[in-house]
Amino acid sequence: MGKTSSMVKNRHNAKVYDRILVVVPKGRKAKLQAHAAGRGESLNGFIKRATDEAIEREGVTEKPDTWAQVDKIVASMDEKPNFGDFPRQSSTRESNT
Repeated sequence: MGKTSSMVKNRHNAKVYDRILVVVPKGRKAKLQAHAAGRGESLNGFIKRATDEAIEREGVTEKPDTWAQVDKIVASMDEKPNFGDFPRQSSTRESNT
């Protein structure tokens, strides 16, 4: 695979996927991989299926109200911040001079 092809794929993946790092105790990864392989799944596929099933079983909605707030914050990150709305605090150096 050429360098340009890899860069294009990496840029595409960064646009359409979120990455999650899962940290487990030593030896747990091998158990999870073995379980997934026994079901004909990749480790990533197993984790996605297991989390989807847990959400469905526990009755958690796909997008709770708090996610709407997160979406709003993330969307506003593309905008230039307006610091005029925040009161300016004087530092101790300024007040001691």
